[in-house]
Amino acid sequence: MVSFAKWMDDFCPADPKIQYLSSYEGAGVARPWMLSWRSDFGLAGYFEKETCEQLVELIVSEGMRTDPNLVAVEKLACTMPPQEYLDSEYTECQPLLESSSLLRPFSLAYIKGWKRSVALLITLQGIRELQLDQNIEHFIRVTMGSIYVNLSLNAADARSKVQVSRGATLASVVRKAPNCFNLLRQMEVMQRSGCKASADKILEDWSNAAAVAKAFQIGKLEAGAVCALMSGMDPKIRKRLCESVRPRGMKGFITHDMVSKQIFNDTFTSGVGSAECWAMDASNKNGRNLADRFITRLEYTFDNTPPQLRKAMPFKDAARIHLATGLFTCCLEKFSETVPPGEFKQLKPSLESQFDAGYMDGELLHIADDQVPPLDLRSVAAFRQHLARIEQNIREEKDTKAQEYKRQVAAASFAMIESQIKGDMEALKSVIGDSSRQASESAKDLKYVRDRTGKNYVDKWMAEHCKLIEGGSDVNASLAHVMAFLEQFRGAAGNVFLS
Repeated sequence: MVSFAKWMDDFCPADPKIQYLSSYEGAGVARPWMLSWRSDFGLAGYFEKETCEQLVELIVSEGMRTDPNLVAVEKLACTMPPQEYLDSEYTECQPLLESSSLLRPFSLAYIKGWKRSVALLITLQGIRELQLDQNIEHFIRVTMGSIYVNLSLNAADARSKVQVSRGATLASVVRKAPNCFNLLRQMEVMQRSGCKASADKILEDWSNAAAVAKAFQIGKLEAGAVCALMSGMDPKIRKRLCESVRPRGMKGFITHDMVSKQIFNDTFTSGVGSAECWAMDASNKNGRNLADRFITRLEYTFDNTPPQLRKAMPFKDAARIHLATGLFTCCLEKFSETVPPGEFKQLKPSLESQFDAGYMDGELLHIADDQVPPLDLRSVAAFRQHLARIEQNIREEKDTKAQEYKRQVAAASFAMIESQIKGDMEALKSVIGDSSRQASESAKDLKYVRDRTGKNYVDKWMAEHCKLIEGGSDVNASLAHVMAFLEQFRGAAGNVFLS
């Protein structure tokens, strides 16, 4: 910042006959590097892009006109930065020259003239960056070098500063009626300074200020929009709306009618008439960020429309878009409960882009007019196709899990049966033993019998109890002889065995 201040000091020639400002009192002449560009150093808050372009063109072509000796030229009304102005901390810059008694760089705040000063600083920065030093005529640079101002030592209260800032600049060809956001800035400054004013008092002040109404053509819509911004609107939504309007302006973006009818306020719902059953889903309440999503939709529409075709939608159309936004928000909430979190995170940006582009409006508004809660996601094609695919994936996943479970059950059953069989085999082996063991035990039994009865037991028994019968040559006769003694043989053998 100091380098920019030094460049301005060199580029904009100083008048050796003029004593430049060294204090914040009375009328005087400032150097351009004493002017500040901060939005919270003025009471306007912001100004339209078209107005800025017009001011830059006038400064480049005719110079920075602040000399009151010229016809219909008005000084800047400046002050030291009041505490009620500041939105953030302010730290003074170092003096441009160590021994200088002049005011420090970028230290002047504004009661009136912030837009002209910011336009001048933008012009000078553009000249510096584009290296257009040689293209600017000398008399233009002279007007930039000496800025005539009226200074006050912050003695006036905030209400007086606001009243001064509302006055029309003499012979202004670009000044427009302040919009609700300019007025919001003024009301915030008054509140910070302790000038608490109710919405009714603000409306009364504006409606009774005949001179201001005539100069700025301010009516109930503008005042109502300020009241809507000041009360009943979530501070986060108000900040979000102001940040959205700042780079775009109100023209072609939003209207005072839209703001004054509280479409951004907590109590607003677009669920009315035939869509009354959707009143809760189309409400800004319950922390659903519906108003924030609605602002995003307005931004997308504005940013993706050619400049020559941009047109702020009337409240009736805006309310229908708000209703569609409410149902879309409801769809997203239900969709997040249906699909896995990771997949929802991936699909959400695509769904939001489709909604912002207006592709879902027809289906959503048809639901609002012809259906009743609860909302069926299959009624919206963008959600229906994802649901069908996700359900198919879920079915396939369930089938895969079922097959894997079946395989695991079969494997577990086989393992259990195999274990049981092994246990039975071990138990059977412990009872009957193996073949080698059986052979060993059989051999032991035979040995025991042999040892008990003697080696020639059979021969002895046959000699004692049997005799050899000699047979003749007739086989049949011999056989009949043998059969005659069979019963006797059995009886005798049985008696011997029993004994």
